[in-house]
Amino acid sequence: MRDCPYLTINHLHQQLTHILSTNPQDTQLKIPIMAGELVLLTGATGLVGFAVLRAALEKGYKIRAAVRSEEKAETVRSNPTLKNISDDQLSFVIVPDIIPEGAFDEAVKGVKFILHVASPLPAPHISGEDDLHSIIVEPAIQGTLGIFKSARKAGTVQRIVVTSSAAALIPMAAMSGQVGEGDVFGPDHRVDALPPPYMNIPQVAYNASKILALKHAEDYIANENPGFDAIHIHPSVVIGRDELALTAKGIDRGSNHYALAPVLGENVPTPFPMSICHIDDVAQAHVRALDPEVEGNQSFLLCCTGEEGYEVCIDRFPNPPFTSSKPNATINFPLTRTLHNVPVGGHQSLRGKALPASSREGPAAKQRLLCRFPAQE
Repeated sequence: MRDCPYLTINHLHQQLTHILSTNPQDTQLKIPIMAGELVLLTGATGLVGFAVLRAALEKGYKIRAAVRSEEKAETVRSNPTLKNISDDQLSFVIVPDIIPEGAFDEAVKGVKFILHVASPLPAPHISGEDDLHSIIVEPAIQGTLGIFKSARKAGTVQRIVVTSSAAALIPMAAMSGQVGEGDVFGPDHRVDALPPPYMNIPQVAYNASKILALKHAEDYIANENPGFDAIHIHPSVVIGRDELALTAKGIDRGSNHYALAPVLGENVPTPFPMSICHIDDVAQAHVRALDPEVEGNQSFLLCCTGEEGYEVCIDRFPNPPFTSSKPNATINFPLTRTLHNVPVGGHQSLRGKALPASSREGPAAKQRLLCRFPAQE
C-alpha cells in the first residue's frame, strides 16, 4: 500500500468531499456490445436510483427510466458518467404523479423487469407540522401497488425488484436503542407501522412507508397471483459516491448527510442503528436480483456493522479533539445463511437463495480505510 498523507480533523471534510464527489473521467460507463432485456426503472434522479441505473447499463440491460418531468430526464441524460450512452440503451417516460390509478400503464408496456426504487424520503424542507401521510407514506404505498397493477395489465413483466429498507424489518423501539438481550432482526422479520401522525417525525413516517409498502406488496403477490414475482432489497443506511452531485453542496443530500453531518458540526437528532452499506453494493444487489436463478418472492438485507470503521478511527485518532464512544446499543443481524461477510461496504443475504457474492473484499476495504485515516503522530 502506498504512503498516505497525514489527515487531520480539519482536512476530514475536504477528504470526504473528494471521496463522495464525481470524477467523470474515472466513472464514464463502458457498456457491453450485447444489448439486454428492457427494464423499467423508477427513482433514477436519486442516490440509489442513479447508481442502480449505471449498474444495470453496465450489465447490458436496456433501461426505460420513469421520471416526473423532462427536466428530470435531462438531469439524468446530461450526467457526465452517461456520456457514451445511446438513446437505444437509455430512454425516458414521463410519469408526473405516481399515485393515480394507471399512472404506470404506458411506462410498463413491453418491459420484462422493473426496478422500483422511487419512494419519498425525509428532507430538510419536511417538518412534523406537515401532512406526513400524504407526503411520505401514501406515495410509497400507492406507487408500489400502482406499478404492480400496471405490470399485471402489461402481461410481459416477469419480476419486480423493489427498494425497501432495513427500517421495514426493525421495530421503532429497537431503532431507538431499546434492544433486548439476544434480539436479532433479519429479512424474515416483519413489524407493524406506527399510525398517523407518526409522532410528527418525518423519519418515523418514512419507516412506516417502507413497512406498509412491503406489506401491501407481499399481500398483492399472495392474493392476486399476478404472473410475476417480486424481490425486496432492504439496505441499511446507504453511503457512498453520489454521481449526480456535481457541486460541493449537492454532496450533502440523502443518506450521505448522516455521514457528513458530524464532520460539518451538525447535530443529527434521529437515532440510527450502527449499520451501513455502500452504494456500489446496493446497486449491484438490485441488478443481481434480476437473475432468474435467484428465487423470487423473498427479501434480501444489505448491511455491515461498521465495527471495523470504528476500530480504525480509534486506532488512528487515539486522542481526538471530540468525544468518542462506541454505541451503547447494537442492532443485531443474524450471520447465519450469510452470502458474504464483508466488514466494509459489503452486503449480506439472509433469506433463500443467495445473491452472487460481491467482488468487494473485506481486508482490501479495511486497507482503504487505513489509507484514508493514517495514524496520528
